[in-house]
Amino acid sequence: MSGQGSSSHWAAAERRRVAEQHARIVAEQQQNAIDAEVRQTRRELLAQVRRRGGAMAVPIFDDYFLSIADWPAVVKAVLDAAFTLGNAAACDLQVCEPGDVLRMAAHRGFPADFLAYFDTVAPTQATACAAALSTRAPVYVDDVTSSPIFDGQETRTVVLDAGTRSVQSHPLLGPSGRVLGVLSFHYPRLAPARTRTALIATGAAHALAALRSGG
Repeated sequence: MSGQGSSSHWAAAERRRVAEQHARIVAEQQQNAIDAEVRQTRRELLAQVRRRGGAMAVPIFDDYFLSIADWPAVVKAVLDAAFTLGNAAACDLQVCEPGDVLRMAAHRGFPADFLAYFDTVAPTQATACAAALSTRAPVYVDDVTSSPIFDGQETRTVVLDAGTRSVQSHPLLGPSGRVLGVLSFHYPRLAPARTRTALIATGAAHALAALRSGG
């Protein structure tokens, strides 16, 4: 009986080993397929950027650039992409700090009054960037003068005085889904196609995540 018991125990252990090995192989195959899809998506994004924005828009999608670039270089690349590919009249990059407060980290094209007013933004403030932070989704304001986001709020006057008529704000999500910051594009007219700013935001999120992880 003891021999039969040992044999049964060995057979059960062998079945578990084979099942675990099979599960590992399947998991590796699935991960390889996911990695291949991610690489293909990145290649397609990069091709779109090259077609639409030229060389200046490419660095935020380039892993080698991100591995050697410091914060000022990455910020410049993000803002360059916003202007060359996104055709923005003004652009700002905010980083998310404890308490879900957005702090102005980089900007281009804004008057001093605007920058002072929006130096920090609370998640409940009446702005497109705060809405993007709270909803973790892009916020598109086609017309600041009629958007309910700004109804009855001082922020409408501040934004209009800065020359902004439309704005597109994108939350920049890290690999874990945490909001790293918000990238906003400002226009004195109706904004261009939303796919352009979404494309840049994808690259900006990748760049910020790379900086946070050390390259």
